[in-house]
Formats: sequence, C-alpha cells, structure tokens
Amino acid sequence: MERILVIDDEASIRKALSIGLACDDFEIDLASDGRSGIQLGQNQIYDILIADLSLPDMDGLEVIEKIKFSSPDIIPIIITGNGSLQSSLEALRLEVNDYLEKPLSLKSVKDAIARGLKKRERMRRAIEHRAYQNRCVDSLTGLPDRSLFMERLKGAITGSEGPGDGSVAVFLINVEQFKKVNDLFGLHTGDLVLAELSCRLQACVRDIDTIARMNGDEFAVLVEAIDSHENLIAIAERCQRAAAKAFSINGTRVNITVNIGIVAKTHYYQSPDEVLRDAESALARCKEQGGGFKVFDQHMLEQAMESLQLEVDMRLGVQNQEFLLHYQPIVRVADLQLVGLEAMIHWNHPERGLIYPDEIIAKAEELDLIHQIGNWLIGEGCRQMQAWRSTWPGCEKIDLHINIPGQRVLQPGQADVLAAIVRQQSVDPQTVQFDFNDSFLQENSAALTETLLAMKDMGFKLAIDGFGTGFSSFSYLQQFSLDALKIGQSFISRLVDDPENYEIVKSIVGLAKKLGLIVVAEGVSSEAQFNQVKSLDFDMLQGPWVGEPAEASTVIERIKKCL
Repeated sequence: MERILVIDDEASIRKALSIGLACDDFEIDLASDGRSGIQLGQNQIYDILIADLSLPDMDGLEVIEKIKFSSPDIIPIIITGNGSLQSSLEALRLEVNDYLEKPLSLKSVKDAIARGLKKRERMRRAIEHRAYQNRCVDSLTGLPDRSLFMERLKGAITGSEGPGDGSVAVFLINVEQFKKVNDLFGLHTGDLVLAELSCRLQACVRDIDTIARMNGDEFAVLVEAIDSHENLIAIAERCQRAAAKAFSINGTRVNITVNIGIVAKTHYYQSPDEVLRDAESALARCKEQGGGFKVFDQHMLEQAMESLQLEVDMRLGVQNQEFLLHYQPIVRVADLQLVGLEAMIHWNHPERGLIYPDEIIAKAEELDLIHQIGNWLIGEGCRQMQAWRSTWPGCEKIDLHINIPGQRVLQPGQADVLAAIVRQQSVDPQTVQFDFNDSFLQENSAALTETLLAMKDMGFKLAIDGFGTGFSSFSYLQQFSLDALKIGQSFISRLVDDPENYEIVKSIVGLAKKLGLIVVAEGVSSEAQFNQVKSLDFDMLQGPWVGEPAEASTVIERIKKCL
C-alpha cells in the first residue's frame, strides 16, 4: 500500500483528497502548512507527496526540496493556482512529477499519481538493469560476460520460435594456444592482447550483434538477422583476418590465430546450452582439421549424440564391469622367447561389441574416468599375472607391461598409488614395467621428476612407448633413468622398403644402446621386418607377427609352450 502525504492550507482540498484517495487503498497523511509537512516527511517514508505551491509559512518547492533530501525516491506533485515560469523551472529542477492547476478534479490527481508510480517503476527497472549489466560485464574487455550472453541468446532463441526459419547464429571463437602467449610474454601482455582483440572483433560485427568474453581466451558472438549463409561466412572471415594482424604491445610483436565454431541456425534449439554445446563441437572439429572455422552440421550432430551415448555407456560399463584385458606377447629377438605381456584394456560393449584401447582411453580422459579405469587395469593385470605365476612355475620371468597416460605421472603421490595397487596383488614391482608416450617428457617439471624417481626407487621399470611419434628427445631418456625404449610402428613398418628410414632407426638403436636401454620394436608384422629388426640388434619385439592381443584364456597356451 502506497503512502501519500498531502500538504495544503485549504481544508476542503485536504478533506476531498483524503476521502477520494483512501477509496483506492492509499494511506493518507495530511498537513496544513510547510513546517508540519516537513516534519511528517522527515519522520515517515512516503511514496507520493502532493504539495501546494503557495503555503502560508513557506514556498511549496522549498518544502519538496527538504522532504526529498530525506526521501529522494518520493514522487512530488505540485498543486497551484497561479504558477509562474520561475516556479515551473524550479519544479523541473526538483524533478516534480506533475504540475496540477486548481480547481482540482479527483481524476486528475489520481491520473498524476498513476503516472508517477509508473515512472518510478520504470526508473527502478532501469536502475536494476544497469546494475545487472554492470555485474555482467567483463572487467578486462568491457564486453558482456558469459551469463549476459546466455541471457541474450535465450531471448534470441525465444524470439525465433514460430513458423519459418530462425535467423540467429552463434560463433564461438578461441585463440589458438594462447597459453604460449602468456608463457612467452607474461600475463599482462596476454591481457592487453585479449583487450585489443576484443576491440577488433567488435569492429567485425554489427551494432545489433552481441560479442561476449566467455572465459580466458574464448569469445562468443550472437549474430542476428542474418539473411544469407555467405554473409555469415563473411563475418567469420573478417574475425579471422582481424585476429591474424600482428599485435604491438609496448614494443612487443605478438601474433595469434583464432578458430571459430559456428551454429548457423538456432531455430530448432530449446536452450542456450544446446547451442553452445554444438558450437563447441564445431570448434573442436575445426581444431582437428587444422584450424579456421567450421559450421555445425547434421553429421556432427549425429557424432555428438553418439559421443554422448558412449559417455553414458562408459559410466555404466564401469559399474557393470564390462571391461576386460587382452595381452600382447613381447618376445626376445635372439630366440623368440616370451619375456613380457602388454596388458591392453578392451570394452565388451553390449551393443557395439569389442571397443579397442585408443577409443577407450580418449573417452575416459575426457570423462575424468581415466584414474578409475587405469587403477582397475593395473590391479586386474597384476592379479592375472600372479594367478599365472602361482599355477605355472617359470612365469616369474615374464614381465607385465602397462601403458599409462603421462599426465597421471605429473600428479603428486602417484608413485605410492601405483605401488599400493601392485602390492595388493602380491606382485613384485620389479616385474612390472610402465610405458609412457614420449610427448609427456617435455613437461620436464619437478613433479614429473619426483614421481619417476620414486617409481624407480620402488623397483618399477620405466619405458618410453612409441618413440618417434611424439617429442622424441634423447636428452630426456638420459635425464629420467629409463629402462627401455619402444620404437613405434611408424618406423618399423618402413624398415624393409625405406633405406633412409632404416638408417634413422639404426642411429636411434645405437644411441639407445649407449644409454644402456633395452630397445623394443613395436608393430612387427612380417618376417621381413623381423629380419631387419634382428639385423639392427633390437632386444625385444612385439606385433602381429609374434601375436595379436588376446584374452587370458588364449594367452595361457602361449605361456605353457614357452615354459
């Protein structure tokens, strides 16, 4: 209920307004002069002030000014019988809402009150909107932030509903390898590059479009009223050209490129999250294909749905114990004696059948299930090896090889975790070899060094897997005191027909031998390749020529033959 203060020296006006306005559920207080009105106005909170311009003890505008000082949100309405131009100008200065002339009608007063309340509501909403806008603006670039962008995208989706095709598009723009900019030039320079990039991107879009900073090095654009696919592509190309121009930051020249994922039509989407999901899919595909921009299409939608279903299935697969291990033989080159088994995870999917390690590992890393699945792999591999050793004397000579993601080794305390899993199965760590992809060695961090040294102290053997496909630096092989080097199939497959490749592999093997490493050939698929491997003095080999990965029940037959 709104409270109204009426100040007028005419008793008839006070009485008429008191009765007439009370009927509309207003709470009315009355004053006959300026001083008593000011006293009421300073002791109570009122929504509306109706004051006579000419009061017996003081000017009505002076009364309004004093009351507004203590109640700045009050709505002032002036009543006058003989207003002057000066009074009118003063009323404007005091933001008087209405200026009513006597004789009054109750309707004119009610209309003035209604206008005042509507005006106050508009002002309140505008203030709240400005405050919200200020809260949702990125402090570095001055652009809308993610929450404001998502709100505008939601409004755009709602506005595009109905018959016909929607005309709203969304760009997701990511700076390629921006971390390198921060590492090379510092965070301050990186921030200045982002601020300048935001200005350039704004110049590439129209006033009706919204560009926002979604997070560190990612921007989004809401492109409205697009009339053709060609115009949409033209905007994307302008954004790329703008980003490709060198940035000059305090005398430092910085070059960057951007990738853009595009959702061209939002008409059939139900929520902003769905649009961003598909824009991210297009951005990821763009990066896979070497950069530039990519428009989300039906094929990508099908892949996204398949990936989502695989995510659900994998989580269920972990619960339902649908994973199993296959073991690939590793033999000594000199006599083809079995010396190791590499445990490889497979997934017996209820609908798709057998899913192979590469797809499993990639998805598990994406879903943050890699530790859970990895721990199971190590534990199950050790359990099986211990079971074979208990049944078949001589199996102690066969090592278990396990490939684990390098990122895991970068996390503190992992050596203790791995040792606990192995010892829980009563397996000697000296019979377990962990293989890592060579690309993770370039991290060269204190955590990496600490973990690898701890693993060595516990007795584990360490090897680089697929040497030649990643970072491939011999300096790291020496630094981390590794035991073995596995040369990847990309080299081994060309040993027979590529003399230059043969010489490269010969050099690698020679250097590895000088470092005291055991050298393993991966992916050997023919007798001709085996002969080359033997001539190059490899120590061990694995691959289809020796045996494909197989379930434990099949592998045991191979083990029995070797004992």
